[in-house]
Amino acid sequence: MLRVADNGVGMSCSGDAGYGGRGLAHMRRRALRAGGRLQIVSREGEGTEILVVVLTKGSVVAAESSRA
Repeated sequence: MLRVADNGVGMSCSGDAGYGGRGLAHMRRRALRAGGRLQIVSREGEGTEILVVVLTKGSVVAAESSRA
């Protein structure tokens, strides 16, 4: 699991607009190809959290994001 978070200005994530740029779209595709998922939680004025989860054989996820 990879978690990146900040307390910046956040961004608007309405519908597919959350993947408006190429960077997040590429990250999402790479996570899916690896059998994982990409989750973005962002609130304007409160920051953004990006969570990438990719399970490997024999792995156990101990904790989920506190915002999920």
